[in-house]
Amino acid sequence: PVKKSNRKRKDVSAWEQTLRWLDVKWYSENKLREKLTRLAYPLDEIEEVLQKCREYNLVNDTALANEFVRSQSARGRGSRRIAMELYRHGLTGDVAQNALLQLENNEEESARNALQSKLSSWKNEPDCILYTQFEKSQVERCFFMRICGKKLIGEGNWLSLHEVEYEDRKGIRRTWECASRKKCSGAVVIIARLIPSGKLILIRQFRPPTGQIVVEFPAGLMDGDEAPEVTALRELREETGYIGKVTSVTPMGYSSPGMTGEAVYIAKMDVSETEQKELKTDFDEAEDIETVLVDPAELGTFLRKEDAAGNGIDIKVASYAAALV
Repeated sequence: PVKKSNRKRKDVSAWEQTLRWLDVKWYSENKLREKLTRLAYPLDEIEEVLQKCREYNLVNDTALANEFVRSQSARGRGSRRIAMELYRHGLTGDVAQNALLQLENNEEESARNALQSKLSSWKNEPDCILYTQFEKSQVERCFFMRICGKKLIGEGNWLSLHEVEYEDRKGIRRTWECASRKKCSGAVVIIARLIPSGKLILIRQFRPPTGQIVVEFPAGLMDGDEAPEVTALRELREETGYIGKVTSVTPMGYSSPGMTGEAVYIAKMDVSETEQKELKTDFDEAEDIETVLVDPAELGTFLRKEDAAGNGIDIKVASYAAALV
């Protein structure tokens, strides 16, 4: 039913479309915002619809998150998996964190019960290598690599440095230093292509940590609990002036997991060249960004020239170029 209504988007109001979706199942506010944005409804109309949903009690993110965590936990899912699924369903920020708190007291017990059940089944299999070669306690340790604690080492205006204590597969406690952004729910990287030329929209900007001008995809931080799609639309317009349509968003991932747990989404966008008006950017005070349009077939050559000129290359752009070869 959703696909059918998508094809009739021009004949259906945002409110009617939302009611059709909610007639099938419950959605979070962010997920509804994301779905309506994909159908190119005006942002002010989308917000009016969401306000009506709140007034008529058609959305309740807190109740939805709590029920989702309960059901996923009952299926044996761990907190990291459940957190990723909450984000995928548009349940973020305090709503997600508060819902996940109910796991703290019983998650390890549930995991150990599940492991005990597995060990019992192995015991009935005399040729099971894991059970016959190791003591039960050794096998159990193999299944538990966990975070034991986190200590603040230092912080600035935007970043915090923590020492994380964790337990490895052998049960040995170790420490790891990591950085995190303060008051940030994640970031979105935007792979935008112009239609019909197919050119990629890239940017150049000076990055103080590298001491270089760096060639990157447009990107930005998510504001509060907003959906990745909303971030992508805003950041592409602010950094390049282009207005486009989000076609897909990847699951949450990590760009540098050895240093930070920052969540990153990749949004793919189509930008119609014929529908663009005057390109008006909206830089932050410290931003100085140059837009560069590059044919994908020439991306590798372009990056080699940028490197030769002394500019840095964002590894996400380099990875994209390598995948094209």
